[in-house]
Formats: sequence, structure tokens, C-alpha cells
Amino acid sequence: MNEISEALEIQVKAIQQSLGNIGNSVNDIQINSLPEITSIPEGNRRDLLQNKWNSIRDHLESIANDIKDGRTRARYTRIDRRNYLDFIEALISDHVIKANPGKYREALEIWKKYKNGRTTPSNNDAARMEVLARELAPHSAAVPEN
Repeated sequence: MNEISEALEIQVKAIQQSLGNIGNSVNDIQINSLPEITSIPEGNRRDLLQNKWNSIRDHLESIANDIKDGRTRARYTRIDRRNYLDFIEALISDHVIKANPGKYREALEIWKKYKNGRTTPSNNDAARMEVLARELAPHSAAVPEN
């Protein structure tokens, strides 16, 4: 009986060590996959923010234009783009946008803070918009900003 408990104890310790190693590996992967926030020069932030928002917006417009049903596509065309949130909400409520609906709203909120050009975008907002563009519009986000 004592030998069995010792064998089980050895196996449990080995499993705990393996789990610890796996946990460390996961932490390393998470740290390495985090986007590096570098300091973006003030003059470039507005252009970067606008380019990244444009790529997200163009991606949303492309999604709406690719709808097969003509009535639905026409309904999206009639939504006033001056309140872009209405357009995003329509796409979300129709389940056209299924993944990350909150991130589209977040990108719009960042853009709305700076679209009039009165304030300079913060480094964090510019970096966040870059990450959002990479996630939400991966094909168009690869286009250079210039």
C-alpha cells in the first residue's frame, strides 16, 4: 500500500511539473504576442488613425456591398453614414458581423474623438486603432499608410 501511494505521489509531482512548464510556455507566448506599443510621432498619429479607420470603414462597406439579398443591400445603402453607429448596429443585428462587434464600436469611438482634427490623437489611441485595423480588416490593414 505504501509503495502505491509513493508511486502515485511521484506521478502527481511529475504532472504538476509538466503543468507548470506548460503554464510558463503559455505565459511566454502571450507576452511575445502582445503588440509592442512604440511611440508614434505626433504628426503621424492623425494620418495613421485616419488610414486605419478608413480601412475598417472600407471593410464594413465591402461586407454590406457583398450581401446577396438586394433588399437588405438597399437597406444598408439607405442608412445615413453621418451616424455610422447606425450602420454598424444594423450589420450586427442582422448577424452580418458575428465576430468582435464591440471592437467595431470601439474603433468608431476612437475615430469620433479625433475626426474633426481639433485634438491630436494620443499614442495609445493610435496604437489601439492600428491593432483594431489588423484584427477587423486584415487584408486592407496591410496597405502602407503613405
